[in-house]
Amino acid sequence: MSLHFIFGRAGTGKTCRCCQEIREYVTQNPGSRAYLLVPDQCTYTAEYQLAQAFPGEGFVDVTVSGFSRLAYRVFQELHSPVSDALSPLGQQIIIRRLLEEHKDKLQMIVKVASQPHFSEELTNFFHQLDMFCISEEELAGAAEAEGDTPLGKKLCDLSLLYQAYHQYLKDHFSYQGSLFDLLAREIPKSEKLRHSRIWIDGFNGMAPQKINIVSALIHTAEEVTVTLQMDTPEEAAGNTNFSRPFHLYTLLQEKERRSSSLHLTNDKRFHNDRILSMARCFFTPRPERCPLSEETDPQVQKGLHLLTASNKEEEVDAIARTIMT
Repeated sequence: MSLHFIFGRAGTGKTCRCCQEIREYVTQNPGSRAYLLVPDQCTYTAEYQLAQAFPGEGFVDVTVSGFSRLAYRVFQELHSPVSDALSPLGQQIIIRRLLEEHKDKLQMIVKVASQPHFSEELTNFFHQLDMFCISEEELAGAAEAEGDTPLGKKLCDLSLLYQAYHQYLKDHFSYQGSLFDLLAREIPKSEKLRHSRIWIDGFNGMAPQKINIVSALIHTAEEVTVTLQMDTPEEAAGNTNFSRPFHLYTLLQEKERRSSSLHLTNDKRFHNDRILSMARCFFTPRPERCPLSEETDPQVQKGLHLLTASNKEEEVDAIARTIMT
């Protein structure tokens, strides 16, 4: 149970480092399991890149997934009561019913409550509240703080529906929380995760609910490695360009005080002098002048080409023409 960070700007080889470490781990420890967690939309690319790092361009005993797929695997292993959780469509039906029941108490959203897809939007909003661990009391407190303003009335309506929604789930279903809340509680029970190492790559920030999942992984797995797209914490603390990954770093440090780190500095993705110069000098607290002479030949293949336009339409048109040619 340990936490390891890999720091580095874009193109310094953080993902390649993860792939190499995973290959070495499963090769030197036959039968051991490894997990590579990435954003859900990046799983295919990450799986392909990881396969390229293995001899024969294939692997076993390694799982590449996002948090949603990880939840499915953990629930499947532990036979968790996930079947009691509502589907998104079921949640929308309940919210549609609650809107009808409480329409006389609504102040601001009563007119839009009958519009198509409003229940879907409200379901997504409730999911966001769950992701950021906003309780019923906190939402009600925000409505009270705004007073009799339009925003206060909207928050009051949302607070009323949020409380009614949770009360309905409590009265009619054995499990009322979100799947990610259940995942955070079930992770310590997983034998597969307890005897595995986990790499988390591609995240610049996380909602509090996912932070709780990562915390459970840190205290369950043999080791958790997290890549962060930033300089060292001392350098990133005063640089607004790295505010989100630095905030994620501080949150994870609160969960696990003892950690180790590695800082990658060599650029491996960019090979053009102008792009390298911009990556090194521009993304600093005070941008520095690039140590290159001005470009006289405006060719795209030079690596960095500055384009000025009088409005956004002309800018998009010029970019589209460049792509087409």
